[in-house]
Amino acid sequence: MDQLEIVSKTKLTDEDKSSLFGWSSDLWNNDRYALTWRRPDLKFIGYVADRAITHASAVLHTIQVDEREVRLGGLAGVITHPMLAARAMAVRLSARWRIICGTR
Repeated sequence: MDQLEIVSKTKLTDEDKSSLFGWSSDLWNNDRYALTWRRPDLKFIGYVADRAITHASAVLHTIQVDEREVRLGGLAGVITHPMLAARAMAVRLSARWRIICGTR
């Protein structure tokens, strides 16, 4: 298997979207709820042989607790193309998220 290259971006290209999400119309089975989502602050895309195969978005917040600011963050839209599932791709993305978001 080729090496996984992880890139962070603020926006996916059309080619990334097609590769990551083009194989199903309702990937998370959420259409029935008519939900809307806050836009993520940062996206992490994993590429193998220049093809986007895994993705996770970071949602970042800073809140006030008593007199101090506390940083919060979460992952959203985590997905790996089914052909490469069960290879810990999303785990590698989340590790990168912890490193990058912890320094922003």
